[in-house]
Amino acid sequence: MHLKYRPKTLEQIVGNDEIKKVIPTLRLDRPILLEGMMGSGKTSIARILASMFGADEYNITEIDCEYFSKVDNMRLELDKLTKSSLFGKKKVLILDEIHGLSDKSLKVLLTPLEKESLLKDVLIIGCTTEIKSMSEILLSRFTILRVRPLSVAESKQLLNYVCEQEGISLDKAFKQLLIEKSEGIPRILLKNINVVRGVDSIEEAKYLLELSSMGGSDPDALTLYKFLMSDLSWAKVKGVLSSILLKKSPSTIRIGLLNLISGRLVSDYFKEAEGQKLILLYENLERANQIPEKSSLIVCLYTYITNR
Repeated sequence: MHLKYRPKTLEQIVGNDEIKKVIPTLRLDRPILLEGMMGSGKTSIARILASMFGADEYNITEIDCEYFSKVDNMRLELDKLTKSSLFGKKKVLILDEIHGLSDKSLKVLLTPLEKESLLKDVLIIGCTTEIKSMSEILLSRFTILRVRPLSVAESKQLLNYVCEQEGISLDKAFKQLLIEKSEGIPRILLKNINVVRGVDSIEEAKYLLELSSMGGSDPDALTLYKFLMSDLSWAKVKGVLSSILLKKSPSTIRIGLLNLISGRLVSDYFKEAEGQKLILLYENLERANQIPEKSSLIVCLYTYITNR
């Protein structure tokens, strides 16, 4: 959901009015650093800046610096910026989690940041959640923009818009719960809409949101977990399982379910009556760690359904 409604223009951004006023005044001849919480919209704003700079999408490179900190890799990407392209002169390098760069990679990066001739046709954009860990020397090369969480009113505006576009009807209490749990982070707000969609009880919604946060960013594990913990037949469960197996490995599904079970056992919403069912599912999943993994997972889940 959050990817579908990712803003593509300044006008589509909800909140952060200060940034929306400042960006049109920037000359874009100096590197830009976007600082803010995870999921606050930094990457979306970086892509909007890249578009305003006039770079073709094929001339926009995004790098996750936490997994891309080797000096040779950084030199390679910087060298690409100086070479001609079939897609025009303008190029953009987006450095996500720039604070994750090694000291050596940072030294390599500092040199091109001082070349005015390069920055004429190249825009370098950094994104960070940990600006305090960055060196003053590096920060001095950037124009820094703070991406702020949404206010309650802004969160409500975004939520109402998406629900209207998707034809989703949510009671006031559910909307308030979603806004509270998101803490102003658009990504969390939009991802959680599907978690509570079709849920009748507010307590059930709270429980599902807690499970979702424990299950990480994998909504498929949560969906399958909900089916397994219900009283649905194998015919219903296997349909969901089959669709998930088309895009996720058996190992990923299994680990996701195990994490959800352990999370539920320590949850404030845990009920003694469901303990036996949780343990039975856990024991079956433990036996699913065999080759071939797919067959093993299917058989173990079928065994659980028939014996619960």
